[in-house]
This record gives sequence, structure tokens and C-alpha cells, in this order.
Amino acid sequence: MNVIDGSIIVLLLFSFYILLLYGMPIILIIVGYFIFKGYKKRRGVKTNDKSVAPDGQQATIKP
Repeated sequence: MNVIDGSIIVLLLFSFYILLLYGMPIILIIVGYFIFKGYKKRRGVKTNDKSVAPDGQQATIKP
């Protein structure tokens, strides 16, 4: 019984090692992608398309 328990523990540790070795980079890539996507959406450039000033005169467009 002791040998079977030891082998089960070793197999569990090995499976966790494989999961950490190959699963963590995939999870980090997915999380980083969504963080970068949200950062780009939040950082979006706000443009003002009004070329006429409030007083009706032509507005100067600054580069």
C-alpha cells in the first residue's frame, strides 16, 4: 500500500510540474493579450473633428 501511495504522489507531482511548465506560459500570454487590448482601448486617441470654431469662424487646426 505504501508503494502505491508513493507512486500516486509522484505522478501527481509530475503532472503538476508539466502543467506549470507548459500551462503557465499559455495563461500568461492570454492574460497579457487581454491586458494589452484593454490598455490600447483605454489609451485611444480622442479626436475633435470640428473644423469650425464656436463663434462660426474657421478654426485653426493644430498638428
